[in-house]
Amino acid sequence: MVNFNRASQLFFKSSIKWVLLSLGLMYSTVHAQNQYPSKPIKIVTPFAVGSVSDISIRHIGNRLGQRIKTQILIENITGAGGVSAAKLVLSAPNDGYSIALLSSATALSVSLIKNYPIHPSTDFTAIASISDFANVIASNPTSKFTDFAKFIKEAQANPGKLNIGTTVIGNSTHMTANLFKSVSGLSFQIIPYKGPSELFIALMRGDVDLIVQSYGGLKDHIDNQQVHPIGVSSSKRVPTLPNTPTIEEYGFKNFEVSTWNGFFAVQSTPEKVINFLNNEVNAILKEADTIKRFSELGIEPKVSSPQELGERMKSEIEKWNKVVRTMEAL
Repeated sequence: MVNFNRASQLFFKSSIKWVLLSLGLMYSTVHAQNQYPSKPIKIVTPFAVGSVSDISIRHIGNRLGQRIKTQILIENITGAGGVSAAKLVLSAPNDGYSIALLSSATALSVSLIKNYPIHPSTDFTAIASISDFANVIASNPTSKFTDFAKFIKEAQANPGKLNIGTTVIGNSTHMTANLFKSVSGLSFQIIPYKGPSELFIALMRGDVDLIVQSYGGLKDHIDNQQVHPIGVSSSKRVPTLPNTPTIEEYGFKNFEVSTWNGFFAVQSTPEKVINFLNNEVNAILKEADTIKRFSELGIEPKVSSPQELGERMKSEIEKWNKVVRTMEAL
């Protein structure tokens, strides 16, 4: 005779086991979904492999991967003024696994290019700043312009006769020269060159009186005494150029231009993900190895909150909008 009571007990125990197993699987799935990161993170940068920005981002990516035990992939998408790189991130889910490197060049592009197809303040949310690097005003070591005050004095006496060389139209160095022209009221020519090499050659040949270039791009030439730094565009002196005054110190208040970059995620990425990444990146920027490596590249680590980086992007866009309007009026 079958013991129905015993059979019922076995069936009940078996059912409970399956229910508990199902609940465990559900918990594991939900836990994996809620635990960030649980898969590789991609950082998309608009800068070429081997550039100062690329080298610094790869350092941060390597350290971030080590700290959070997740693979960090760096993808270089150059061209189209950074639009292609930004759009690739915008096409991804807002889950924090695709990160865009945006920069001062992004703010410039928004101001310079009509109907620019992205807007960093509405399409993205800021995560963390990475670095700042000042632009340097430099002369040929044999030039009479041993300091910026001498150039300013001669430009006042001879309107339109002097010139300053920069790299391509619309980038940070070109806009630094335009901003100085706007705030100083001086009349001088701004001559853009295709790249740093052509700019350096022009200075050595005497084709231009001064040049403006990023500190990272000029550091080796400065260290080798091939060019003479006479001013920096940052709000404070560069630590490794302690004897080079800021443009503000020459009498132009609130003058500040820095080439900078930072990490941004798609708008509406969870706040806990943004804060997690911000804390990790800021910790890396404070490490002695990072400070040393960045110094070798001629750049400074820049610690920030997400809110500070977001506000910086907004204020930069507003500043360059004003400069562009002044340029159009000239």
